[in-house]
Amino acid sequence: MGHNGAAAPRVCVPANEVSVLIGLLATLCLRSTFLKLTHSFNDINNWQCREENKNSYEQHKV
Repeated sequence: MGHNGAAAPRVCVPANEVSVLIGLLATLCLRSTFLKLTHSFNDINNWQCREENKNSYEQHKV
């Protein structure tokens, strides 16, 4: 019900338009998740490389 008991106006959106919107939102969510995971893996890899370089330096230090 709308204001003062009047019927609320109906808004019709074609089903294919809704499907496109849902697809775009899903793509954005997946892309965001992928980028966060990639960034996390890069951080872990960089940390491992720093540790390996530090260990190598310590072994070769005279």
